[in-house]
Amino acid sequence: MLKMIIVDDEEPVSDMLSVLIDWEQMGIRLIGTCNNGIDAYQMIVDNEPDIVLTDVRMPGLTGVELIGRLKEAQSDAEFIILSGFGEFEYAQKAMQYGVRHYLLKPCNEKQIMEAVEDLKKTCYEKRALFKRRNELANVLESYVVENLLFECISQHEELEQVKRVYEPIVDFYTMDYEVCYFHYLEETKLSNYLESIKQCVSGANGYFLYVAYTLVVFFPGFHAEYEALDEQCTCLAESHGMVYRRESYGNLSELLTTLIAKLNRYEAIRFLCDGHEHKIYNHQALVINTKKYVDQLVVSDALKRETILKELERRILAVSDVELLRVLFSNMLVQLYSRMRSDTDFTQVMPVVEQLNVCMMPRDIYRVIQGKIQELFSVTNPSPVQDRDSIERMIQYTKQHLDDPSLSVRKLAKDYLYMNPDYVGRQFQKRTGMKYSTYLSNLRMERAKELLKENGAEKIYIIAEAVGCENNPQYFSQLFKKCTGMTPTQYAKSIQKEE
Repeated sequence: MLKMIIVDDEEPVSDMLSVLIDWEQMGIRLIGTCNNGIDAYQMIVDNEPDIVLTDVRMPGLTGVELIGRLKEAQSDAEFIILSGFGEFEYAQKAMQYGVRHYLLKPCNEKQIMEAVEDLKKTCYEKRALFKRRNELANVLESYVVENLLFECISQHEELEQVKRVYEPIVDFYTMDYEVCYFHYLEETKLSNYLESIKQCVSGANGYFLYVAYTLVVFFPGFHAEYEALDEQCTCLAESHGMVYRRESYGNLSELLTTLIAKLNRYEAIRFLCDGHEHKIYNHQALVINTKKYVDQLVVSDALKRETILKELERRILAVSDVELLRVLFSNMLVQLYSRMRSDTDFTQVMPVVEQLNVCMMPRDIYRVIQGKIQELFSVTNPSPVQDRDSIERMIQYTKQHLDDPSLSVRKLAKDYLYMNPDYVGRQFQKRTGMKYSTYLSNLRMERAKELLKENGAEKIYIIAEAVGCENNPQYFSQLFKKCTGMTPTQYAKSIQKEE
């Protein structure tokens, strides 16, 4: 079901619109109504509706200004404008923001429903695209987990250092995990029992490892009681001479810390995924050199790049273990892509990883790697993120650019940090204890208080512009009063009395 918000400065109108149409029958969940642009902006940022039905002329922010601010904040909502004004400039500006439906009051129920039905198609098309991207991301995440285990086990890298490369792709901290162990499973019987074990944990996006007569299965917790799972797995294990046990972890980072410490004792681990099997070996020297190539390629010119490719060719052709080469150079490509690309659409590297998986000879693997490296450097301008303390950088940038009205998590994540916006938003709230929008609003109002104390309230429009409210004193005044309980003028007078 899609989500919708109605915005109109006349409360009777917004109340009427909320009951005029049977929204649920249309597949719409009305999550709220607002009577001014300021509250509407906050509600839309916090709740991320699919559709917004908004009036044009409202105090503080007009409907068109509201849409403009949300577009700057990279909101994905679709908009319907409902207005009593037919001025061309309103419609023209709305069209510039991609608004397809501009309805003039009075309009009837049928016109509104037709506009909503049209936008429903657009929203579901976007959802289908998002679902497909998520499916690709899940496949890529599997490769990333395999690569992470490979790096930590083969190279004995510190987990904290390795995680930093993959944090934009994998959630290490907010999702709990379960680990199931099937002990005393003989290697010759693994293929016979693997499918039965997979059925026991069906519904979970699981990872399967086999080492030293033990099958290890770990997967994100599905927030349910596990008695049925334990009973089923215990029954399967006991009927085939195995021993079953399960452990719970607060997040993936905790799980990997424990698991890698255990796996590091063994020379080879089999990673089983989607019908494919890869072995993790301890070829430490080759791993170290491959990581060195990534560091060198990032800062190389065309001539140096050719030298590195020749050295890669020599190294690859000297290894007969094709499975090792597939895993090793899938890992190298993901790292190189992470370092070289300013976006976070890692699904673009998936076709190359799939090409590597069907390569049967070292020479074929080299050709794939060579082609991707040349393609990557022909279209990408290197922009590695040097400072890993992204939230601190975000805070400092915000303080230095308070006059920028377009500041938002999405803008900073994509245009400044080159990271996933949802991930940055979660990390910011985890670090500061509040959403970025709340932090930004508080910071702007504190700065406004300082300026009012220094300059008084004679030129409020200058203060409004200095704290990111553009040249819009009315919007600034309403926001200031909402945060402090006083208008800017009242606050300035109270400060003068205290002095």
